[in-house]
Amino acid sequence: SHTGSPLLRRPRTVAYCPQVPHIAEGSVRENILFGKEFDEERYAEAVFAASLNSDLKLLTGGDQTMIGARGICLSGGQKARVGMARAAYSRCTGPVLLDDPFGAVDAPTAEFLLDNLLLGHLLADRTRVVIMQPDGERLQHFDRILILEGGQIVEQGAPEKVMSTKAYQRLLSSQAVRFEEDAAFAPSPTAGRKRRGRQRNSERNQAKVKETAESIHAMAAREDEAEGRPTWDMLKQYIAIGRWRNLICFVLIFSTQIVLYLVCDMVLVAWTNSMGWNAYVRDRPFLLGYLFWLGIATMTWFIAWNFGTWFTLRISDNTHSAALHRILRAPIDEFFDKHPVGRIMNRLHSDVNMVDLNLFTRFFGSFATIVQTIVPVMYVHSIMPWFLTLAACPLYYLIASVVSRAWLTLVPLMYCIFSTRSHVAARVGDITSNNVVIRAFGENDRLSVEFSDAFNDSLKCFLMATRTLKRWLVNRVSFLWSFYTTTTFLIALLNAKTLGAGTIGLCMTNLIILETLVEPNIENSTGALFELIALARIHEYMSVPQERAMRRNDDARYRSFVVKVPRAVVRSFSLVPGPTATILLNGVPFLEASKDGTCLVPAGSAKNGGSGSATNVRLDIEKRNPAASGPPTVWSPLVAMLPEEQAERLAMADRWHRIVSVGTTSGSALDMAEELCRNKSGEEEVLIDVQTGWLADGALVEIQNLRAGYSGYARDVLQNITLTFEKKTKVAVAGTTGCGKSSLLLVMLRVLEPRAGRVLLDGVDTQHVGVATLRRAIGLVPQDPVLFSGTLRHNLDPFNLFTDAAINQALDLVHLTHLVQSFPMGLYHVIADEGGNLSFGQRQLVCLARMVLRRPKLLLLDEATSAIDPSTQELVQTTLDEAFAEATVMAVAHRLETVLKYDYAVVLDQGVVAEEGSVAFLKEKKGGRLRTMLETKGEW
Repeated sequence: SHTGSPLLRRPRTVAYCPQVPHIAEGSVRENILFGKEFDEERYAEAVFAASLNSDLKLLTGGDQTMIGARGICLSGGQKARVGMARAAYSRCTGPVLLDDPFGAVDAPTAEFLLDNLLLGHLLADRTRVVIMQPDGERLQHFDRILILEGGQIVEQGAPEKVMSTKAYQRLLSSQAVRFEEDAAFAPSPTAGRKRRGRQRNSERNQAKVKETAESIHAMAAREDEAEGRPTWDMLKQYIAIGRWRNLICFVLIFSTQIVLYLVCDMVLVAWTNSMGWNAYVRDRPFLLGYLFWLGIATMTWFIAWNFGTWFTLRISDNTHSAALHRILRAPIDEFFDKHPVGRIMNRLHSDVNMVDLNLFTRFFGSFATIVQTIVPVMYVHSIMPWFLTLAACPLYYLIASVVSRAWLTLVPLMYCIFSTRSHVAARVGDITSNNVVIRAFGENDRLSVEFSDAFNDSLKCFLMATRTLKRWLVNRVSFLWSFYTTTTFLIALLNAKTLGAGTIGLCMTNLIILETLVEPNIENSTGALFELIALARIHEYMSVPQERAMRRNDDARYRSFVVKVPRAVVRSFSLVPGPTATILLNGVPFLEASKDGTCLVPAGSAKNGGSGSATNVRLDIEKRNPAASGPPTVWSPLVAMLPEEQAERLAMADRWHRIVSVGTTSGSALDMAEELCRNKSGEEEVLIDVQTGWLADGALVEIQNLRAGYSGYARDVLQNITLTFEKKTKVAVAGTTGCGKSSLLLVMLRVLEPRAGRVLLDGVDTQHVGVATLRRAIGLVPQDPVLFSGTLRHNLDPFNLFTDAAINQALDLVHLTHLVQSFPMGLYHVIADEGGNLSFGQRQLVCLARMVLRRPKLLLLDEATSAIDPSTQELVQTTLDEAFAEATVMAVAHRLETVLKYDYAVVLDQGVVAEEGSVAFLKEKKGGRLRTMLETKGEW
């Protein structure tokens, strides 16, 4: 420090709980212990302090439930609390670092964590560093507060000092400032702590978690890697993919080629025998005959090789495409909850790679081995005495027995190889994606040993199958075949005059060649077995359960789409002067303003009742006569002028579709008409957003007697839910963590299919709409933001439907313009895997910008701004109110100051509706759930 160089000192181990919790493949208990020895009392206290007792009771096997990589079957709050329980259980003497521990949980749970975990006795003797959003009530319990701005500490000190500074006030929303200034409304922290302390004392004795018989069911929920041996049905399916004609042609032509090569050898035999009888025999006929048959045999080999190549290439191409297609459409709760990521990656990478590179050479090498063995042996027996055939039968039986025994041992070993490779891949993915947590806890050595053990198991299986067992088999088959060759040679010598020298030489040559080929033939057979098992493993993923139909035949009327129209086509448009915004196409009326003047509709639609308003445009789809919408060719004049890809999209539109934006212009039919006809923006292509009349004015949401649950779990996570939300209503869904809030949003998207009841959007049962069509009509900003490796522009507009101007406008609305301008490449800044080079809050804003760009009429927000400071969130909330003023919004909210800004609130408890109503009514309702939550937070 004397030299001015930076200095950082910390203990070797740190209990670190990141903002995105580290959940490894394994059970809940294994994730909490994290390699530490099991101490029942401390474990029970850690589970209690993290408020996990009630959650473990709901899981099938309690803390033995296999939760999978990244905790895919847990809610966001449950994953966060598993990470906090891990930090509480660890006995390291270093500090505890918690990154936004309250962001993913509701207010009562957050207060419980504050009292029993952060301020509890498990962490009492350790330094606790907590990164969190400003919250006056919670910050009062800390010894020191630091405020960072632009990567620098701008304020630090005691809570009462820092909370009075301007830097702190800038972080707060205006509503939070009022809450903190009005101290009279805040409950006594001491009273709250005493109440929760009594609760802790009464519950702690019940907090010890023990293994039960349910753990068997928990392990079963995570499917093991079965030995799906190749079946005839599987083989017939693959042969059909590769084409039967290719296989049959290969078999016939290849078999003919083997016989032709034998004919070549027989010409040599005849030549040799003739020379033995007559030393002056002419060589030319034999030489020409040999070359003729050799040429024919080589040509048939080339033809057979081509048929085999076509056969295997079709299998290789189609199996990967089919497996990937099925996996991407597999239900999350039925497939991804039960299959580790390492297993999926291993099958789609290693197994497919093996099929791509070796299927032809291994499989048809084995076929060649069979044919090249049978044909010479049959020739030998056809010319040798009959008693040799009888004497050879026991020998053939012994060889078959040895091969069969090796085969029965080899197949399980092969599956062990593939299974252990999956474990290695899972370990690699686990370590690379969570190395910060691993290093913080000082678990490098343990995980290195576990990885080495997994790799060692894989290597043992590989060596046992490909070296030890193969050598065992080669030695025995070689010995038996050598005995057979020697016996045949002795019998041939006794019958030399009858057989002839050439015939004996050909027999012995074939037998000796077969003996030398024992090892490579076994190698080929082993490789073919590898290929068959790889195909069987891939075949399992070609038959996984699927979601319902992506699209239905009558879906076109429910679809919205974006069309890019070249300026050369737009020049055919002309705008009729006047307020009606009538657009002519080649002199014929084509588009006009809707009655409310907010969108462009096909000419004549406004007079017939078509418009963009709720009173004029809404069509009751369940009763609607499709013929009443006019002919499907209403857009055909423009369709005929567009490029093929764009024409296919617009051809699906009918009369009730309308244009809601042209480029970045929206909200005014006249402005859109001028942009379309006069090219005010100067863009080379005009981006036209064509929306269906379904959900055009916001979504009327009706949920009727809904029950839903996850595959493998009999309990319903949502029980008899009945709710109705009017159009353009902003709905907040609140409740304790794990009560079913996120599951309700998943049902809206049909990621989770209802077990009973139904969901209606504008009178349309979502079960009667294709899954892809439904999800394109709905927008979702998930709790865990999803970003892909690629440019920022690709993450915002993956289908390249919008212009740069529209994307920049969306970024400005979510207050990311300054961040994007700081990137040297701007919109083409490369985003790391899973958004690793952005903060968690920035990732959430990017996902929100993606929805602002799409402007869906039903928007689902799953705690979409949990990692954003209250001041920025208030600006974003204003943006949401403006950008989605015409949309229905359902938002899962843990920040109660956010709930107060919504029109309607629903409080869930254990999967049932505890209360619902307007926010103004519920916050005044004495004894109500929402009011209790507000009082707990100190914002009432």
